[in-house]
Amino acid sequence: PFVANDHFAMVHNATLYNHNELSQTDVDSEALTIHLEGAINDPNYSIDKLGEALYQVYGAYACVWYNQVTHKVQFLRNEQRPLWLAESEDSYYIGSEGGMLHWILTRNGIKYNRLEQIPTNTLHTISPGYAKPVVVEAIPEKKYQPTPTNGVGVTNSGARAIVTGK
Repeated sequence: PFVANDHFAMVHNATLYNHNELSQTDVDSEALTIHLEGAINDPNYSIDKLGEALYQVYGAYACVWYNQVTHKVQFLRNEQRPLWLAESEDSYYIGSEGGMLHWILTRNGIKYNRLEQIPTNTLHTISPGYAKPVVVEAIPEKKYQPTPTNGVGVTNSGARAIVTGK
């Protein structure tokens, strides 16, 4: 996991193509951790602000984080990465592969009620220690629009595009 400001820890399954635009780090996971922490712990936080921060991310991601400021576990993914949630009587389990999560839980004798892939572009929140269910909020959907440099840009599909002037 990567930690930002000593209170925000995140794990990330992804490949980002613009991590240096998000934060000047060598590792894309660290850049995304810093970037999302800034949006989530902004005093004027809203789901729209998180959407704007995600709009700046170009690449595939599934993220899970714990925020000591809000005491919440939150997770989300885009359409390019899977993320699964299993729910038992008293616990939640999160994994990037549904089959592997099922195998680990059953191998350890953990019975679960439900196993499902979480929908894309939704923020899921668990408040540890509380009997509340997972809270799900839709994130305003926008697509990253890379700024072409030297006439070459990259499309959302990852294909290269040549940009020409008139």
